[in-house]
Amino acid sequence: MKDAYSFHSSLEDLNKTYQQMFKAYSNIFNKCGLNFRGVIADSGDMDGEATHEFMALSDI
Repeated sequence: MKDAYSFHSSLEDLNKTYQQMFKAYSNIFNKCGLNFRGVIADSGDMDGEATHEFMALSDI
């Protein structure tokens, strides 16, 4: 698990960074050859507007 926090001055800047981070993780998983999905997740006690988890698909 990896959490990230920020002090962006606007929601627009926060969303831009969030999308950049999502893309960066997607690129890493693609380079590793993983069949994965980014799924909406519950933020739990941490709260927050947007939370995703990356799930690697497996035949097992």
